[in-house]
Amino acid sequence: MKYCVAILSIGFLFPMLVAAADSAPDSSAQKEAVTKIEKDWADASKAGDAKKVEEQLSDDFTLTGPTGVMMDKEHYVADIRDHTLVLDSIKLDDVNVRIYGNAAVVTATLAISGKHGDFDLTGSYRITDTLIKTHDKWQKVAEQVTATRD
Repeated sequence: MKYCVAILSIGFLFPMLVAAADSAPDSSAQKEAVTKIEKDWADASKAGDAKKVEEQLSDDFTLTGPTGVMMDKEHYVADIRDHTLVLDSIKLDDVNVRIYGNAAVVTATLAISGKHGDFDLTGSYRITDTLIKTHDKWQKVAEQVTATRD
């Protein structure tokens, strides 16, 4: 009898689970959209396109740099705009995107050649980014940058 109840329960619940999975947002499309944001951010940062970078960051964005210094959106964008932050090259690799509803966590490696003021940024880094999707638009809310040993 228990066996029959289990079979009937599975037969009843399975179609509901399939329907729920079909109505969920396409995870691969979400991952592609977030990966594009990451690549666009790298390109805009290298190009010194402060307007494009500003659009990609939430108003409460925070960056924790490799030295532990924290920077908000206004400061980060200003540093790009006034050429305090200059990136000669930037390369993202090993991009891994995980989607959690309207949130995403991205880990990647980052190779940079450039300067922030007098500080030479040239080197390899690991980054962890957090993005939130609001009004069908993904934006970075936080980024942690850690220097790695070459």
